[in-house]
Amino acid sequence: MGDPRGGGRGAQEGNGGGDGNFVHFVCFENDDPTLCMRVRELKLLASDQTYPDIGAIDWDAIDPVQDAKGHPPVIIQPGESWCYPFYTTGSYLGKHIYVKYDAVGEPCGKAAWATGEKDDEEDDPDMISIGDHPVDDRSLDTDGDGLWDSWEEVYGLDPEDDGTVDINNGPLGDPDGDSFDNLTEQSALSNPLDPSDPEGIPTGYDFYRLEAPTTLEFGVTAPPLPPDFFGPGSDPFIGPVFLVCTPVSVSAIPPCAEGMGAPHVILHRKQSVPLDDLSAGGLTPAEVTACAMRSMEPIAVTYEGGSTRFFDVFYSVSPDFPAEGLMAFERTHGNGGYLNFSIMFSPRLEFVDVDDPANVFVLHGASMDFLEVIQAANVPWEFVSPRYVCNPCTQNFHPGVQRNGGLSLIPVMGMHGPYLFAPECDLATFGPGDVMPGYDLLSSRPLSEVRFGTHIPPIPADFFDPGSEPFFPPWPLLLTGAGPVAIEECTTETGDAAAVVLRRDPAAVANEGDTATIPIELVELSLVSVEPIHVVDSFFDVYVELSLEAPSTGTMTITRTHPNGGVFDAILVVQPVYTFVNIVNTSDVRVLDMPRDYALRLECADIPWSDDPLALGWPGCASNFVPGMDDT
Repeated sequence: MGDPRGGGRGAQEGNGGGDGNFVHFVCFENDDPTLCMRVRELKLLASDQTYPDIGAIDWDAIDPVQDAKGHPPVIIQPGESWCYPFYTTGSYLGKHIYVKYDAVGEPCGKAAWATGEKDDEEDDPDMISIGDHPVDDRSLDTDGDGLWDSWEEVYGLDPEDDGTVDINNGPLGDPDGDSFDNLTEQSALSNPLDPSDPEGIPTGYDFYRLEAPTTLEFGVTAPPLPPDFFGPGSDPFIGPVFLVCTPVSVSAIPPCAEGMGAPHVILHRKQSVPLDDLSAGGLTPAEVTACAMRSMEPIAVTYEGGSTRFFDVFYSVSPDFPAEGLMAFERTHGNGGYLNFSIMFSPRLEFVDVDDPANVFVLHGASMDFLEVIQAANVPWEFVSPRYVCNPCTQNFHPGVQRNGGLSLIPVMGMHGPYLFAPECDLATFGPGDVMPGYDLLSSRPLSEVRFGTHIPPIPADFFDPGSEPFFPPWPLLLTGAGPVAIEECTTETGDAAAVVLRRDPAAVANEGDTATIPIELVELSLVSVEPIHVVDSFFDVYVELSLEAPSTGTMTITRTHPNGGVFDAILVVQPVYTFVNIVNTSDVRVLDMPRDYALRLECADIPWSDDPLALGWPGCASNFVPGMDDT
C-alpha cells in the first residue's frame, strides 16, 4: 500500500497508474424531501486491485477521512449535497475507488456535531454502505471553459455552456454571490452554490480616515517644482507643504457605499482570496482609488526673486497612472489574522491661486518621477465585528480590529512621510432584547475524541525520545473534563465547567426573525484523557488546554425564532496545547505546543437558546443568553 491508513485523507494502494495530484469527487446527495442526512463516517481506498468481495477489504486498517472543516460528520439538508475531494498521487484510470460510509436520515433541526465527537448511538448495520466506483476516464472539459465537466455536473452547472448562455455556468460566474468566481471555487474545491464556502476575503472597498497631518517636502522627499511651473518667471519651489485630510469627492465613492461616511482614503481589494485553513495566506491586487488632502496653509511662490503669490495645494490620486499594488492576507485564527500591503500611486497636485481661484496649475507626479508608495505591516483584521458599522463595500473584512474588539490606528509608511490610517467605521447601537456580550460555561461530553494522524498530524518524530518515529495511536484519544475552570467575570461558582466561550460583541436580535453573527473566543479549556496512552513501554496522561501562542476564535450566528429565544450555529477553531505526563514518573512531561498544526475545528447547528437566565440562577457572566435551553 502506498498509504495504508490514509491519515484522514483516504488510503491508496498501488501507484495509481501515474504520478501527480489527481482529485476524485466523492459526493453525497440527500434526495429525501423532509429528512436531513447525517454522514457520520466516510472511508476511502484508491486501489489498483479488483476486490470481488468489497467487504473483505480491511476497513479497520483505514482511517476515516475528514476535510479541513472536520467533515464528516456532516449534516446534508433535504435536496442538497456534500462532496469530499479525494486527492491521489496517481490517476487510477481503469482502477477503483472503494467507499465505505455510515449515514442515517434524521429530522432536521437541533442537529449538532463537533470534530472528533462520536455519537452515543450503537452502529446500525443498515446505515453502513460499501461500494466500488471504477475510475473509467479522466474528467473532460466539453465547453473548454477551464471547468471540469464532473465538477460542473456535481453542482448542477451546464458543462456545455462556457458562460455564453448563462454567465453562472462559466468560469467567471458566481452563482452563490460570494464574489468567488467558479474558477476560484474549483481551484479551492469549494461549493459554488454555498456563499459560506470557501471562507475567505471577497473583493471590496476599505474606507479610512487620516488621523494626523503629513508633510510633503519638495526638494527633499519630492522633486523641486521647476522654474516657470507657476507661470513665466516663477522661481523653483523648494520647501514643505503641510497636508491635512479632506473627504474624497462624492464621485469617488463606489455605488455600494453611497451615503456611507466621508472617507479620506479608499483602497480597493480587486480579487477574492480563499482562506479556508489556519496558516492559509493569499494575495490580491489592490489599488488606491481615492485619497484627499489639502495644505494647512498656502505656499508662497516667488517670481524672479521679487513678487510673491500664494497657492492652496490639493492632493489626490492621478487617474493617468495605475495606482496598483498588492495586499497579502494571513489567517492566524478562526475569525481573522494579519494584513500587509504595498501600493504605488501617482499623486495629483492642484495648486489654486488664493487671489485668483481660476488660476490653477496641475502636476501629475508620474510626469516628474514623483510617485508615492504606501505600506503597512501586521495589521489585524477580522471576518466578523458587529460592534462597528462600516461601509457595506467592505464585505466581511474588517481591518484594524484587535482581539479585544478595539479598533486600532494603522501606521502606514510612505516614501514622502508617514500616515496614520483609521478605519472609517462608527460604533453600532444596541438596545433591549438584543443579546449582550457574556461568557458561556460548558461541560465536556464524556466521549469527545481526538485522532492523531487522522484530521490532525501524528505526534511528531523525536517527541517522546530522540530518534522516535512519528506516533500514530491506533485508537482515538478520548477526553473528559479535567476540573472546573475559573473566570474573574463570573459572580457565581462555575460548577464542573471544562470550557468557557466568550461572546465578545452584542447580537442585534431583538425581534423575531432577526439574525446576527458575532465573534466568539474559547478563553478557558481543561480536558484530560479518560485513559493513559501507551507509548513503547510508558503510559502518559494527556491534558488539553489552550495554547498561549494563538487565540481560539470563531463565530456564532444567533437567530431569534420566538419571544424567549431561538437557535444558534457556531464555528470555533481551537488552537490547543497537549501536555503528556508519565503516570509513573510525573516529572517526565512532554509538551506539544504547535497550535496551528494541531488546531481542531468545532461546529454546531440549530442549538436552542433562551434569554431568561435570572429565573434559572444562571452564572452572572452569562448575560441574557442561555445556550442549550429550549424555552418555546
